[in-house]
Amino acid sequence: MKLKLLLGAAAGLLVLAVTGINPAHAQIAGNCGGNQTVRPAPFSCDSSRTFTVSGLQRTVSVHLQFNADGSATASYTVDKTVPQPFPIRVRSHAGLSSTPGNLVDDTNDNGADFFPANTLGPVVLSFKFDCGQIDVKAVFVGVGDERGRIAGPYICKPVVVPTTVPAPTTVPATTVPGSVDQTSLPTSTVAASVAPSGTLPPTGANEGGNPFPGAALIALGLGALLILVRHVRRQPRTA
Repeated sequence: MKLKLLLGAAAGLLVLAVTGINPAHAQIAGNCGGNQTVRPAPFSCDSSRTFTVSGLQRTVSVHLQFNADGSATASYTVDKTVPQPFPIRVRSHAGLSSTPGNLVDDTNDNGADFFPANTLGPVVLSFKFDCGQIDVKAVFVGVGDERGRIAGPYICKPVVVPTTVPAPTTVPATTVPGSVDQTSLPTSTVAASVAPSGTLPPTGANEGGNPFPGAALIALGLGALLILVRHVRRQPRTA
């Protein structure tokens, strides 16, 4: 029994010696928050976590900057240099990080991103985001490995609403049966007629052109003349 315990302890020490990296007991600190609060971009925050790297405690800090166009950066720094590099990674999701198949971006999908040894940084990782949780990790960067998470905020870029100008509405002309469409009538010009000077008819003249009043007067005059002539002929002649 004691032999098994000794062998187990030796195996544990061997793993620690090979990896040289262990998470410390310090909790995540900062103002990035978690996935309980949806934060609109633009947004920036800071977060940090302490790890044990090569037997040394080192605090890894990250400054996150989210822009309204969906671009973002994660700037990594350490409080003291480390003798060996360690991996860093940012995974951007559409929705919660635990939902499969919703990955928007991954800065270390090929395992190439490392924080270099003997430097304080910063090391900047650029990534894209839409609306979801951002997993920011160091040291333990495997998918779903909570030991390496430094920050996990839920960020959404603004929704752009397209603005369109409505086309002008043309109301067709309506024609009432029996009416005349005034817009289709030809334009007519009425010329004013001015009589020459001195040719205006006298006031009270028969403007209608009826000849009977004048003819009646002439007939009456002739009748009176005939009566007068006949009366003169009847008078007796004197010697």
